[in-house]
Amino acid sequence: MLDVTDRPVVIIGGGRVAARKAAGLIDAGATRITVVSPAFCEQMPLAVKRVIERYRAEHLADAALVFAATDVREVNDAVVRDARSRGILVQRVDGDETEPGDFTTPAVYRDGPIVLAISTSGSPPLAAMIRDRLAEQVDPIWIKMAEAMKTLRPMILQSADADQRRKMFHRAASAEGIEVFRKGGVEGLKAWMFGI
Repeated sequence: MLDVTDRPVVIIGGGRVAARKAAGLIDAGATRITVVSPAFCEQMPLAVKRVIERYRAEHLADAALVFAATDVREVNDAVVRDARSRGILVQRVDGDETEPGDFTTPAVYRDGPIVLAISTSGSPPLAAMIRDRLAEQVDPIWIKMAEAMKTLRPMILQSADADQRRKMFHRAASAEGIEVFRKGGVEGLKAWMFGI
């Protein structure tokens, strides 16, 4: 759930795993992605900046986030060490525990403002299976309600003290609140919440 919109992200590696990482970052809103590799697979998104070179530590100079996504253990080791020496968060995709990364990326489902992120601490296929099963359970009204809350949230934040705000958010997210929204839309929900 990191906002990567304007953060410079560097991916070391040009294969399919690197391409999936790049595509996931683009889906998450990243706009400044650089991929460094001597070669690139055809799945690599066109929206990334490609640097056709072998990895050097200098490639991390402006990075805020780094992915070590090659199929060469020694290169991934170097990427992790170099990123850490610069204080940059790094993910290692090959799961090697000698130089592990700092974070993992979950299996993600997005539908409008609804985002489901699933991690199993070690099994990406299991995370993907759980994500897909949970995605089947997402009620379309939840997506509409999340959109509506973008409108109502500022009103709630301005209208009450912290305790009242918490109660209003919980009330809106209740089964009753969802039903009021289903029948009356944003205006119906607003009238119900604010008594107008």
